[in-house]
Amino acid sequence: MTQHILFDLDNTLWDFDSNSHLAKVDMFHHFNLDTIFSSFDEFLSIYNTHNTHLWKEYAAGRTDKENVSVGRFYLSMLDKGVDDYAKAKEMALFFLSNTSQRTTLKPNALSTLEYLSHKYQLHIITNGFVEVQYKKIALSGIGNYTQHVFISDEIGALKPAKHFFDVVIRRLNTSPDKCIIVGDSIESDIEGGINYNIKAIYYNPHNNTCPHSVTSISDLSELTLIL
Repeated sequence: MTQHILFDLDNTLWDFDSNSHLAKVDMFHHFNLDTIFSSFDEFLSIYNTHNTHLWKEYAAGRTDKENVSVGRFYLSMLDKGVDDYAKAKEMALFFLSNTSQRTTLKPNALSTLEYLSHKYQLHIITNGFVEVQYKKIALSGIGNYTQHVFISDEIGALKPAKHFFDVVIRRLNTSPDKCIIVGDSIESDIEGGINYNIKAIYYNPHNNTCPHSVTSISDLSELTLIL
């Protein structure tokens, strides 16, 4: 019998794409990056390339947290001939602070959490940095409905690593068959759950193809009908 719902945070409850984009726009103007990049779109394209690569390196244990946080900005500027690590560090701090203050959630997030909180214990499982994720949860109101927060930065492993879920199950003093994961990432959430024998529900508002036979929802409110 299900007792625990494990929610991913970014792009499942908290609208990462929207909030992060606006934070990058603010940062672009604040640091006058139009003197380095031809446009915001050029900056974003270069940034996304480095950010994706560095997160993969971080997940594999080949780089550290600071190099992800700062390096994505440093390398982006370096691609345009600007070697300024101090500025990249300032940009990283500005970006993380600005992002964490934003509170836009996915549609029906709070009403769904409110409904489910009367039936299950709700928790957050997220890859990310401690100084950002806790603020997102608190300021957006998500924390009013969730009991435990599990952040990769604290655990020392990113979803879908087995160690991440080992920690979650142990701290909740439960078993995989009593949990359900809800998340938007096939690799981190769906496959992470499947590999750990935890039932998974794919939050899929963009109707992406999923290679696994799991329940898929396009709106969080659908959880109130199936859970």
